[in-house]
Amino acid sequence: IFIILTLKCIKSTPKQSRGINLNYFVIEETPLIPPSKVSLIKSFNLIVARLCWVSNRYSSLWISITKSIPLREINLNGLWAVTTYERLRLKCILDAICAELYGLNIEDYAWILRNCDQPQKCFNDRDFYRTLDPKGLWRVSKDKDPELRHTVLSQIAFQELKRIGLEAFLNLNNGEGWMIPDQIRLADYGLGHDDRAQTHQPVAEKLGARYLDWQLQSTPKASWLECERHAANLQKLLGNNPTPNSPTPNAPPIQTDLFGNPLQTDLFGNIIDSQAGKK
Repeated sequence: IFIILTLKCIKSTPKQSRGINLNYFVIEETPLIPPSKVSLIKSFNLIVARLCWVSNRYSSLWISITKSIPLREINLNGLWAVTTYERLRLKCILDAICAELYGLNIEDYAWILRNCDQPQKCFNDRDFYRTLDPKGLWRVSKDKDPELRHTVLSQIAFQELKRIGLEAFLNLNNGEGWMIPDQIRLADYGLGHDDRAQTHQPVAEKLGARYLDWQLQSTPKASWLECERHAANLQKLLGNNPTPNSPTPNAPPIQTDLFGNPLQTDLFGNIIDSQAGKK
C-alpha cells in the first residue's frame, strides 16, 4: 500500500519538481501490512467511514463506497457513529485491528498502553503523577474510571481478537463486530491496580444508547434514496466534484511565487510579507 501511494504521488508530481528516490532497501525495512491481510482493508475503510462521514454532506462519498462494499440493505443513518457508545466501540475495534495487522502481541500492546488502567485517584496524587511518562497514553480519559477509558477498552477488545482470531472478531454479532461488555472485571484481563478491579463494574449502561432515536426511524431503502437526493443537490451546488473539501465555485485563484509555491494571504486576499517585522 505504501509503495502504491508513493508511486501515485510521484506520478502526480510535475517532472520538474520530482525529487523522490524510492529504493527497495528502504521499503524492505518499513513496517508494512502483510499482503495476506490487505483483503481486510475494506472492513477497515468502512469503520473509518462510519466514524468520519456522519452527515448528509458526505452523501456522495457514501454512494461511492457502495461500489466496493454492499451496504444498500442497511439503514444508512444507522451506520453513522454519532453516540458515545458507538464511536468508542468502533475506535476500539480499529485499534485492535491495527495492533493485529502490525504483528503486536498482548504484551506489546499492554506496554504501549501501560499505566492506562491506573485508578482515577492515582492521577490526583502528585508524587505518583511524577513517576509516569509525561508523553504516555495514560493521559487519555484519565478523569474517568479505568473500565470506561478508550485505552483500557481497546486492550480488552484486542485480547478478545487474539482469543478468537481476526476474522471471527470482525464477524461477531452477525458481522457488526465486537461489542462493549455490559460489565467488566478488569482483573480478568490482567488490568487494574485496586480493589475495584476485582469486582464487576457496569460499562455499557454508563456509555448510553448505541443509536439515537432518529437513526432507527427510517428504512434502508428510504435512507439511501435520501442520500441520493442530497448527493444530487451537492452535485448541482459544487459541480463535478461534490466533496466537502471541494473549493467554492468562483473562488479567487491561489496566489503563488515565481516557483509556484502558494503565498500566505490574509482574509482579504492581501499577500502577507513574511519578512515584515524582522531585522
